[in-house]
Amino acid sequence: MALVRYPYLEEGDTPGKRDEVRTWLREDGYRIAAVTLNFEDDDWSDPYGRCLAQHDAAGVAWLKQSYIDNATRFIRVGREEEFIAFGHEVPKVLLLHETAFTTLMLPSLLDLLHRQGFRFASLAKVEKNPAYAVDPGVGRGDGGPLPYQILNARHLMFPPLKPEPTQRLDSMCRQLPPA
Repeated sequence: MALVRYPYLEEGDTPGKRDEVRTWLREDGYRIAAVTLNFEDDDWSDPYGRCLAQHDAAGVAWLKQSYIDNATRFIRVGREEEFIAFGHEVPKVLLLHETAFTTLMLPSLLDLLHRQGFRFASLAKVEKNPAYAVDPGVGRGDGGPLPYQILNARHLMFPPLKPEPTQRLDSMCRQLPPA
């Protein structure tokens, strides 16, 4: 059986569309790999490329620190969402993207995860947790990790999250260096 992850974790903007696609996937031999933790790591990719091209060491340093800061915040909030959604923390499936910057940051990210108490296991082992059998049954255009979907479906309060620095990321290293 093949695994599939929805692009942008978007499963359909209505329950009907969501269920139709899920049925088609299941009938065609696919299994959905649920994500429980995502910190938008790919948002650092383009700014990193721009800063590298401009040889902006200070920009790259800020990107490295903000990446880890963002991951730390999303880990905290992800754990809080799990407690609200399931009543306890669950084994995580972390969504990471294959980018040059995520690759560069992987040792620091792994260090952070270990310091936060994470241990690694196979997807098959993690998905044995009963939380992965919960179907939020909700169609939303904005997708999101499984705990987020469950909170939406049950109309539960979300823990506060300082948003990622998208404006700064978008503006990083866009100015041309002096000639």
